[in-house]
Amino acid sequence: MRAFYVDLVRGAWLDFIAGPFGSEEIARKYQQAAVGKQVELDPWAPFDDFGVSAVSGGFCQPGRLNDQIEIDPGDLLN
Repeated sequence: MRAFYVDLVRGAWLDFIAGPFGSEEIARKYQQAAVGKQVELDPWAPFDDFGVSAVSGGFCQPGRLNDQIEIDPGDLLN
């Protein structure tokens, strides 16, 4: 099973800031809210890269900002 996340890349560091979602389309639905919250919290965020990543192999940890943005619980993988 693949899980999709909104991600942040800073140099060699990768952070999953929202997710896991069941599809790329659902992850992209939350990308703007997650990036906006990251920019609000971190003055260096405007210099970061953001995108959507797919992860497989059973990885299914919650995104770091999940509790700080509005996510429909039905959109998250359990």
